Amino acid sequence: VCPVAGALAPGQRADLVTVSTASVRPAGSPPSAMVFTAPAADVTRVLAGGEVIAAGGRHVRVDAPRRLRSAIAAVLP
Repeated sequence: VCPVAGALAPGQRADLVTVSTASVRPAGSPPSAMVFTAPAADVTRVLAGGEVIAAGGRHVRVDAPRRLRSAIAAVLP
């Protein structure tokens, strides 16, 4: 067992994904089934190692739209 992982508590590393339950897609699903019923569109926040990676449906650490445009331009000049 890792002493700094496995719990949501101060000082612990956290990987966490929050999912909106307002969508009809995961409606009625038990929490244990969310990983199978909720698509990416229903993800509201992602934390990895305790750092926010995505919030409000957008990456907060990288400019994803700019990187995507750049990648597309590299293969379709």
